[in-house]
Amino acid sequence: MKTIMKGVLGGALALILLAGCNMPNLTTQPTADLSGVNESSVATAVEQTLQAANPESDEDTLTDEMIVVIETATFTPAPPTHTPQPTETPTPEPSPTLTFTPTVSNEDPSSWLGGASWTADFNGSVEGFYEGDDENTTIEVANGALAMTASMSTPGWHTWSMNYRTIDRSYLEAEINVKQCSGIDEYGLVFRGPDYSSGYFFAVRCNGEYSLRGYDGEYTNILSWNYADIVNTGANQSNRLGAYVDGNTIKLYINGKLVNELQNEQFSGAGHFGFLIAAYETPGFRIEIDRARYWTLN
Repeated sequence: MKTIMKGVLGGALALILLAGCNMPNLTTQPTADLSGVNESSVATAVEQTLQAANPESDEDTLTDEMIVVIETATFTPAPPTHTPQPTETPTPEPSPTLTFTPTVSNEDPSSWLGGASWTADFNGSVEGFYEGDDENTTIEVANGALAMTASMSTPGWHTWSMNYRTIDRSYLEAEINVKQCSGIDEYGLVFRGPDYSSGYFFAVRCNGEYSLRGYDGEYTNILSWNYADIVNTGANQSNRLGAYVDGNTIKLYINGKLVNELQNEQFSGAGHFGFLIAAYETPGFRIEIDRARYWTLN
């Protein structure tokens, strides 16, 4: 009887739970607290419950089918469900920002044009330039340079010496040492001359001004006198003058610095080149061209 009642006890409790969950029109009651109640009391309660449900049966008439049903109905609770917690995604560190500093190109053509196409250093030779002597000017090779001296017998008298060579698209440059000099005494480059008596005149004064004129029997003012602080002014100074020509584009350089760029078509194509001098304030105004060179453009 005790063995049967133990099975009955477990099964009856399960039937009661099932009945409370599945039978209609029943109100769920709070679960009774069975702590402290002995097994005999529980068995008696179960037996009374079964007799109430089936008054014609008693504890000695339980069938095997009933026991099987009671044992089969034993409730096994489902394992607890685990709710996953959200995974925290780490915030990526920001990538460093790179700052690029643009490279400033060197504007001095002699530094990036490569080897010169032609160079004259005047070591005992006139290198194809005109030399002579008259009442206004003396032109000669002296001290390893082409020297030009203006007597100032006629103030402002312009004299130039041209080379028999001709160049078209090119950069022409000369290093000129200035000896006795002051104020508006003038010297410079001649380029793109269609003959020996005309062309562009790029002139610099001893006071630091520069200009560009065209000469073809008379002067045409292309670029008025401008002051450039890059010029080394006064006597006993050295300045490097450059003229870059490509089509109608003319760029003027002093000591490797671009001082002006313009468009002009008075003279075009290949032409002669050379040097000029004019004394306005200094009798015996003198310049010495230490080196002349040019680069032909590809």
